[in-house]
Amino acid sequence: MGLPLGSSIPAFTLKDQEGNWFRSRDHIGKKPLVVFFYPKDFTPGCTAEVCAFRDSYEDFTEAGVLVVGISSDSEKSHRKFAEKHRLPFTLLSDPRKEVRRKFRVENRLLKLLPGRETFVIGKDGTVIMAFEGMQASGHVRSALKALKKLYRRRGELGTVRGSRGHIRCGPGTLPGETAYRIDRSLSKRTSGTRGDQALRY
Repeated sequence: MGLPLGSSIPAFTLKDQEGNWFRSRDHIGKKPLVVFFYPKDFTPGCTAEVCAFRDSYEDFTEAGVLVVGISSDSEKSHRKFAEKHRLPFTLLSDPRKEVRRKFRVENRLLKLLPGRETFVIGKDGTVIMAFEGMQASGHVRSALKALKKLYRRRGELGTVRGSRGHIRCGPGTLPGETAYRIDRSLSKRTSGTRGDQALRY
C-alpha cells in the first residue's frame, strides 16, 4: 500500500492532457494537493471516479486544494477523456508508471490491474491521508472527510462542504493534527498524529 503517512512525496514531472509539464515542486508550499491514481481512461469504474471528483471539484477549490489525477494513459487519451466528461482538473500521463511506483501504488487483482489510490498531501508536501480501494466509490468522500477532520481547527482559508454544513478549513496541517489511512480491503481504519504515535479506531 502507498506511501506511509507523514512521509514527503517524491518530486515528479509529468505532462498533462494539454501537453504542458506539471512539476510537483511548483506546487509544494503553495497549497494542499489531492492526487488520485486510477487504472485507465474510459473504463466504467474510472469514469465514475473522475466524475465524482468533477462533481465535488468546487468543494476542493473552495478549500484551496489542487486536484490531480494520474494514470498511464497518453496525453491524447487524457484530453479526450477530460473533454468528454468536462473534467475541470489536471490529468497527468505516467506511461512508464514511474510516478505510480514512486508513490508505491501496487497492482491489484492478481497484479494484473493498476491500483486505485488517493492521497491527500499537505501544503508542506507530506502525506496526510491515503485511501485505497478498487471500487471507485469512497475516494472523493474520504478525501473531503480527511480535509474536514484535519483542518477544522483552522479558519484562514476556504471551506470544506458537507451534508452537515460548511466547516472552516486551512491550507495545511499542524503538528499533532490527526492523519489517517483507510484500507477498504481490510475493512479497517488506522489513525494517528503526525509523528510516531498511532491509534486504531
